[in-house]
Amino acid sequence: MRISDKATIDNLPCFIKIEPVEKPNNTLYNFLVCTSAVIGLVGVITLFLGPDTIYYDRNDGPTLLQLIQIFPGPIASVGIALHQLFSHVVNVRHSKYLDEIDAKIKSSIDIYDNDLPSGYKISVDVTEQDFVYKCSLKLKEESSEQQEQVINE
Repeated sequence: MRISDKATIDNLPCFIKIEPVEKPNNTLYNFLVCTSAVIGLVGVITLFLGPDTIYYDRNDGPTLLQLIQIFPGPIASVGIALHQLFSHVVNVRHSKYLDEIDAKIKSSIDIYDNDLPSGYKISVDVTEQDFVYKCSLKLKEESSEQQEQVINE
């Protein structure tokens, strides 16, 4: 099979090649997800295992460790909230990437439902090459309700 730019009913099965889509660089966001998870974890651990009383010098103020011991709840809350926010950003960026690939695949398939033989659907499978997909016809699987109706009739 050769690689085509468009899949039509006449050249099925075929390989289709789409324009490359740039994968989002989530390195910074993944770092922020991990960092905020650690912050939240430190707050939760301090909340459960921290001391009951804290002594600090009034003139110098509390140290960083003492501040963590004073405010474990807000630290845990902020860490968990930031973790959720950055995780959501990573998921949205990945979802947009997949939607863009899906749109390019759909635009490269030039087959309408009325062109398909009865009982078949279009199958698009991933290949080992980047941005090359195998497009072929596949038998439709009837749902269990449809099978029961056929048996009852």
